[in-house]
Amino acid sequence: MFAILAGGASVGDEDHLIKVLSELGKIYFWRAAIKPGRPIAVGKINKCYIICLPGNPVSVQLLYAMLIKPLIEKLSGGNFKLPSSSKITANFSMKKKTKRMEWLRVNKENIKNKNIANKFPKQGSGMISSISYSDGIIEIDENVSQVNKGDIFDFYSYESLF
Repeated sequence: MFAILAGGASVGDEDHLIKVLSELGKIYFWRAAIKPGRPIAVGKINKCYIICLPGNPVSVQLLYAMLIKPLIEKLSGGNFKLPSSSKITANFSMKKKTKRMEWLRVNKENIKNKNIANKFPKQGSGMISSISYSDGIIEIDENVSQVNKGDIFDFYSYESLF
């Protein structure tokens, strides 16, 4: 049995899920080094797995597609299989501020038989348009602090995720 909840897993005044989960059950992990999606938690109360997702819609969609869907498959008796990716070349440069792995929304373009990633301009975790009007995400490792034009990343199309 599973319960998937969105919102309430952070540390604000109205975020109560972690306290309830720790009082009634067990927390397996909380707070992942992922952007967007840091306040994710997984725990168990009795025989029910509890998955606490952030409240921001982009975080929820990406965490579900990249991690929760494979986890549910595994806990249901199947295999844990991460989504498939392809390689893509960054067509932009940027500084990455955090020491977290980052899923950056991009638009894919094919130029001279080469897949190019153009950064979607609005990356906020509450910006649902960044999912609606982009083609997928690239995954930037937590150790990367500077993305340079020409760098190669793993690209996950939304078609393969949702």
